[in-house]
Amino acid sequence: RGRSPSKRGIPLRRAGANRNRTRKLLEAASALANRIGNPHAIGFTMSVSGIAAYLEGRWSTARDLTEEARTLLRERCQGVAWELDNTRYYSMVSLFYLGRLKELSDQLPETLKEAEDRGDLFHATNIRTRLSYFLRLASDQPQQAREELERAIESWSHGGYFVQHWYEMLGQVECALYAGNAVKAWSYLDSHWRNLKDSLLLRIQIILINSFYLRSRCAIAAAGEGEARTDPQRLLKTAEKSARRIESERVPWGDALALLLRAGIASSRGETQAAISLFGSAADDLKAVDMSLHAAAARRRRGELLGADEGRKLVETADEWMAGQGIGNPGRLSAMLAPGNSRRPEAGV
Repeated sequence: RGRSPSKRGIPLRRAGANRNRTRKLLEAASALANRIGNPHAIGFTMSVSGIAAYLEGRWSTARDLTEEARTLLRERCQGVAWELDNTRYYSMVSLFYLGRLKELSDQLPETLKEAEDRGDLFHATNIRTRLSYFLRLASDQPQQAREELERAIESWSHGGYFVQHWYEMLGQVECALYAGNAVKAWSYLDSHWRNLKDSLLLRIQIILINSFYLRSRCAIAAAGEGEARTDPQRLLKTAEKSARRIESERVPWGDALALLLRAGIASSRGETQAAISLFGSAADDLKAVDMSLHAAAARRRRGELLGADEGRKLVETADEWMAGQGIGNPGRLSAMLAPGNSRRPEAGV
């Protein structure tokens, strides 16, 4: 819209060019690895291709490539603990984005135990700060989720601001949102935002999108709490600004999350019909990018606003799907992922 550079200092028009450059480099690396026939080179290149897919929001491809790389490295290579850790971590975090929480919960305990048994602090901290707490929330155990985060970050370095600190911040804010403490969540995020910006982690697209998705969710939820110290309209403008920031990245999964946020903003403003339409569009777009959990949350929120038989059916279908993924309280998890007003206005109001 007349501004070529983003706030990260990277021209937005280069996003597609960067993906194409990454693809060409990986194709060249794969061709070289296969030409020399070295299992480590082949497995490593496949692993990096999977991580690149993850960073671009291609979760299914990321899962497939990292699992294939993991099998090859485990069966045909020696001394590749670091490589196996990477493939395992990105495989599991891809399951999270895919919404396959049951599969993730089946794999995580053994993987975490293996990392802790061999004293692998890096791998264990990543798992506990990014994934373990969320499974606790999904099981409707918010207190245990917070304790998991606190124990994990205690043993990590505090000499700077690293991605593990971002994981922990994300987790603490989501725990507060899940518990219905939106103003606390907003205050916590606001107090840590400067450290995040100064760390330059926002130059990484997946962290940027998730951070502004979190910021917008906090603002929407805090606007609905109605505390005297909050300004609902200012908060909703902040939520809208964050949604626009996500859209400026021009990636399908980010656009889908931004739609989810816009639906929550509309519902908070009492624009019920617009919110119903936006939640429906968000559900469709989230399903298209393989984000099944977020899509289920969008359908559930749409059902709450619709009411009547059609709305109840949407809620029941979403709850059934979530129960199949081990989610103990679909309403609270949906409100955390897709905040906004879920009460349909009375006729004539």
